[in-house]
Amino acid sequence: MAKKSAAKSAADRRAKIAALEAEQKAKKRVKTIIIVVVSLLLATIIGVIIFVALQNSAKPDPTNPSGETIPAQVDNSQYQIVFGSGATIVDVYFDFMCPGCGSVERTIGEDLAKMAAEDQITLRMHPLSFLDSLSQETRYSTRAANAFITVAMNEPDKALDFAQMLWNDQPEENSTGLSDEYLVSDAQYVGVSAETTDKFAALEYEDWIVASTEESFTSGGIESTPGLKINGVLIAGKSEEPYKLDLQTPGIVVEALEQVIAGKTIEQVIAEAAGE
Repeated sequence: MAKKSAAKSAADRRAKIAALEAEQKAKKRVKTIIIVVVSLLLATIIGVIIFVALQNSAKPDPTNPSGETIPAQVDNSQYQIVFGSGATIVDVYFDFMCPGCGSVERTIGEDLAKMAAEDQITLRMHPLSFLDSLSQETRYSTRAANAFITVAMNEPDKALDFAQMLWNDQPEENSTGLSDEYLVSDAQYVGVSAETTDKFAALEYEDWIVASTEESFTSGGIESTPGLKINGVLIAGKSEEPYKLDLQTPGIVVEALEQVIAGKTIEQVIAEAAGE
């Protein structure tokens, strides 16, 4: 009886050991499966993140859809074209269909360009398109602004000369505006290459112009055009307010800027011009 009991006890131990080994193997298999599944999930998540990142990096910037290297003159964060590097900041807000803008630009545009070229001022140009409805559905404001930005993006040294050509040839409100061919002709007249003018028709910077217009009429504080700021002080651009400086008389704005460059504040210059 003792031998049978001992044999049975040994068999029971072997059975328990075998059961424990089987249980451990099962747990190990489950653990291995969990590790594999988690690893696959992590690999999948990482793969998705990398794919999305690559896809987003491949998408064109709506403000620079063709992906060109942006020259220093183009500031996409503020939707402005920048010329010069002087301490005195001049912001100009304009629509190429706006007759008041054309009148002011033909009076002071070349002076501002000269001062920017000499780094006496930093000239920041804000092209807008809110008068698109006044060109018989040809969207002249957008087309002209797009052409100007395209030149600034590709041949910035010719951008202000091109803008001046557009002001000199400015169409009347409620006309069809200048044709695409005319825009190309004006650009090539000031030396812009065919490689650049060939891009005009695609309207690559349409979103840029929409953003510039919205920004100017909201945080920019502009209510109408022409809009002009000197060191952040609004000189023109309020619908119901007269200009704080005479923008129609040659030399007045240049003289005011020279005084600011010499050390006066623009507020002092405005007060003196008003006889205060």
